[in-house]
Amino acid sequence: SQYCNTLDDEEKKELRVFSQQRKRENLGRGVVRLFPLTMTGAICQQCGRQICGGDIAVFASRAGQSGCWHPQCFRCHTCSELLVDLIYFFQEGNIYCGRHHAERLKPRCQACDEIILADECTEAEGRYWHMKHFCCFECEASLGGQRYIMRESRPYCCACYESLYAEYCDTCGEHIGTESRIKKLL
Repeated sequence: SQYCNTLDDEEKKELRVFSQQRKRENLGRGVVRLFPLTMTGAICQQCGRQICGGDIAVFASRAGQSGCWHPQCFRCHTCSELLVDLIYFFQEGNIYCGRHHAERLKPRCQACDEIILADECTEAEGRYWHMKHFCCFECEASLGGQRYIMRESRPYCCACYESLYAEYCDTCGEHIGTESRIKKLL
């Protein structure tokens, strides 16, 4: 919650519940140890190659008995980054960094890059925004329930889009093709 400075009381409560659930059900820390010489080799969960007796391996208790990785393979399933301090979130057979595990459970706001904890959010063009953050990229006017145009994954009110990007007809001076790009968010 140190990063979420603008949460209302309901969102703070949701963050506590969300964090507690993730810790209880998914959070773990990998343990590095030698794979026992006496055991038959295991298969690395990431690369599929064998881990032999005497090799160093990372074990993740939430992944069960077969959950082991080469140290260089202990990476987030989504971004492939090494997991810092071997801290992982386990879900559906895969390990994730905290950021990408959270995104599997809740949407992330396109504007502020925070997880959306509120009950309501705006979805447009397959992306999500906090209600207060779905606004014109240029003038910051709220676009909830308004007509808007997307350009390069950024929403614009019609007036800003037309002043910035619309082409004009040389004959009549009207905007060309803007109507077909306008969308209305209900």
